[in-house]
Amino acid sequence: MESLRSINRLVAKIIAMHTGGNEAKRVTSDVTKGLEGQLLLAKGSHIMLTANIWTKGVLVNRAIEIVYDILYED
Repeated sequence: MESLRSINRLVAKIIAMHTGGNEAKRVTSDVTKGLEGQLLLAKGSHIMLTANIWTKGVLVNRAIEIVYDILYED
């Protein structure tokens, strides 16, 4: 498996939104069933979905997908 440093591509850092107050920010990934506080993505990254996002489009829980593009805000 390649590390993100070795692929020579832009990496998007996505920070989780915590809705449980300050305590939610300090919770470990063990408590959140493996969800981390940040996600690093690049074109070509393989991801596994953990929820049904769009069932008609087969973006469902446990589907493994590839990131083809990332849209950045200005």
